[in-house]
Amino acid sequence: MSPCILLIDDDVKLLIKMEATLRRAGFRVLTAHNDQQAVYLAQAALPEAIVCDAAMTSLDGFEVKRTLARNSRTASIPFLFFNRSDGPNSCLGRWHHQ
Repeated sequence: MSPCILLIDDDVKLLIKMEATLRRAGFRVLTAHNDQQAVYLAQAALPEAIVCDAAMTSLDGFEVKRTLARNSRTASIPFLFFNRSDGPNSCLGRWHHQ
């Protein structure tokens, strides 16, 4: 069976593009548009990796990571953040303040 990746982003257009790209590369892909859906899917499916927007409008990707890190079943899933911004609220800038 192909490796499964969970994509988390509130930008539906970008989520669809990333999903299509990963499916063409041979991955199984799950998508979540909000934090509750993301946590549920991660716990239910135990994907091989999670790719998450760090700065979504309605939720904080870092909080999703912290929630999953507290669960022994999901704590070891590799978690990759991305961010389309390069301003003061960028992923890197926020990471340093965690």
